[in-house]
Amino acid sequence: MSGEEIRLCAIMHAEIAKPDALLALGKEEAGAAFAQFRETIRAAAEEKSGRFLESSHGGAVVAFDTSAAAISAALLIQQNLKPQIKAKIGINVGDVLFTSSGGAIGSAADIAEELVRVLPAGGICVSAAAWHASPSVDARTIHVQLELPSGTKLDAYRIETGENSLQKCPDA
Repeated sequence: MSGEEIRLCAIMHAEIAKPDALLALGKEEAGAAFAQFRETIRAAAEEKSGRFLESSHGGAVVAFDTSAAAISAALLIQQNLKPQIKAKIGINVGDVLFTSSGGAIGSAADIAEELVRVLPAGGICVSAAAWHASPSVDARTIHVQLELPSGTKLDAYRIETGENSLQKCPDA
């Protein structure tokens, strides 16, 4: 992408839960785990037509045209990660400024990142706006109300992951 643009999209923020536990495995194993994490996210983003925006050592940001695609990708990521790698994934929808350097700026991206903070390892949390924009996704959820650092209350849904958590997931 050249230049900057503002666009409505679903933003997925994914982080490795407890990255220090991976570092304790040693340089080679930790490096391989971080690489597998990034590759799993890239593959899910590609399969669900997402755009991989940026990656830090233990996190990644991906933009999708629909919330359903972002949720489907998040479920794929959790299913495909090796057992020793646990991720936490937050999804939100809203207007985002895409920078020429490949970043995403705006409250939609910030909220996706904040959703990760409330999750246990292996969890997925979706803002109510993103969840309600995804009627074709059928997953077991738990409604939660979060307080953001700004003091704002946010309705969200934690998606149950693991066996029997997903009845159907369309090719979003």
